[in-house]
Amino acid sequence: MFAGAVGSSIDFLTIGFAKDIGYAFGDNLSEYTQHRALIMFGIGLWILEISINMIDACCRDFLDDLAGKD
Repeated sequence: MFAGAVGSSIDFLTIGFAKDIGYAFGDNLSEYTQHRALIMFGIGLWILEISINMIDACCRDFLDDLAGKD
């Protein structure tokens, strides 16, 4: 669960700064479409989905243990 939380935090930062990261990798800010920023956004969104699933699986198992029959 902790790894998922850390991954989510990193991915939110990656998505938020995708334009700046794309510029660091060589995007030209005067162009209409910045391909490297789009790639970074896509990768960040994909890894964010994995991180959220990591958190969700742990929480679901915990709730199942709490609601289980005694």
